[in-house]
Order: sequence, then structure tokens, then C-alpha cells
Amino acid sequence: MEDRSFEIEIDGLESVQLHTADVEDMDLVQNPDGSYHLLLDSRAFQVEILEIKAQGKEYHLKVDGHLLVARVNDPLDQLINQMGLSNISQASVSEVYAPMPGLVLDVDISVGQEVEEGQTLLILEAMKMENVIKAPVKATIAEIAVQSGSAIEKGQLLVRFE
Repeated sequence: MEDRSFEIEIDGLESVQLHTADVEDMDLVQNPDGSYHLLLDSRAFQVEILEIKAQGKEYHLKVDGHLLVARVNDPLDQLINQMGLSNISQASVSEVYAPMPGLVLDVDISVGQEVEEGQTLLILEAMKMENVIKAPVKATIAEIAVQSGSAIEKGQLLVRFE
């Protein structure tokens, strides 16, 4: 299995790096009541998932009776955070630009369509990998500047919102 690195932010204050091998070494057992018993580094934890948000990346948990919010940042999220793009406010986002050069494989939207934050706008192929470009905010599509099969450059306008 490919070793991938994930960052877990706890209550927005503390971060823990977790690798695929770390997850495979965890002893996690679901209890009859739906909670979990976690054995990690010779320590036992009682974990209850209270709510899952943000497309499965934010977990509201109760761990040994303490409430906390854990956000899972995959490698793309980590890169976005490093680039300082994670704090873009909804009011400031009116356009989406290509993060890299590539080929537009699919456009999943149409002009006038309302999209939700996190909804797929289009799929871009770059370096033989498919990259899903998602809506950064809830908005209405005003313009689609590319079409399936278009070769695009980094920084090129992809979508404009109303």
C-alpha cells in the first residue's frame, strides 16, 4: 500500500502527522453501541463520533469524555495550507483559476447553475493524474471559460461566479 501522510488538526490548535503505516498499526474495534475502542501506542481510548462535516474531513468526537474537533488534512489540503490559500473568504472568491497546466477532461457544471462549496466543477488531468477542481464557495456559475478537451495553462481562468 502507498504510504500517504495526513495531518490531523485537533480543535484547530494542535497538529499530528499520521502516515498510512500508523493507521494500519492502530487497533480500532467498534463497540456494540457504535462507539469505538482505540488502542494506540499502548494507550486505550474510548471514541465516539458525534458528527461528520466538510465532506468527511471534519469529525466532532468525544474521546474519553472530552469533546474535540479533528480535521483531516490530506496532502492536497496540506499544500493549500502551506500556500496560504486556506483562509480565502467566501466574499473574496469570484473566479477559479487553474492551479497547474493540464487538459480539461470533464466539465460538470453549466452557466446559471447553483453550486455548493466543495462541489466538483471540473476534472483536470495533469502529469497523468486526475485533479478534481471544486467550488471554493456556494455560488452561481456566471461563466465557464474552458471546455472538455481544452489544454490550459497554470493561472488560466476556469470558472467565474456571479
